[in-house]
Amino acid sequence: MSISDPNGPFGFNFWLNTHEQHTDLHAGDEFEVGDLNELTGGDAGNATIIANNRHDNVAFAGRNLNTGANVMGIYGDSAGGLGGSVGVAGACDSGWGVAGVATLPTIDPKGFPGSVGVFGAGDIVGLYGQSRPMENQRPSAVPPPDPGTGIFGIGDIAGVEGDCDGAGLD
Repeated sequence: MSISDPNGPFGFNFWLNTHEQHTDLHAGDEFEVGDLNELTGGDAGNATIIANNRHDNVAFAGRNLNTGANVMGIYGDSAGGLGGSVGVAGACDSGWGVAGVATLPTIDPKGFPGSVGVFGAGDIVGLYGQSRPMENQRPSAVPPPDPGTGIFGIGDIAGVEGDCDGAGLD
């Protein structure tokens, strides 16, 4: 899915709307909130980094305060087309690289294992995945999983597949 799609990957009809486009910015220039701000030329390789040195707070947060449907806080996109391209990435030396949490009440992360690439916790399902390899393929009509399901997957070949390189258990 490209950001050029006017409805984005979720079919929202006001997707990535901006006031103006600033496509000739250089490192050190100020940027405008609510606008598309694009570094160009030799400065295009510079990242914008926000750092925070506090143990119990985030360095950057995006919040959408609308309480209606189709509400999203943060979105990441990459136009890369080859292996290794990533839309959203997370890394952590000993915690969770990426975490998705949809639970009430809030969970205590100390009660779960560390050094996990992707962590999912939900009141109904922990992780839900669906593969749609053919263009314009509609989501599966399979009924939703039962509450309490850890991992649920739908695919044309396999729903969930795994591999073990270790000796395993006898």
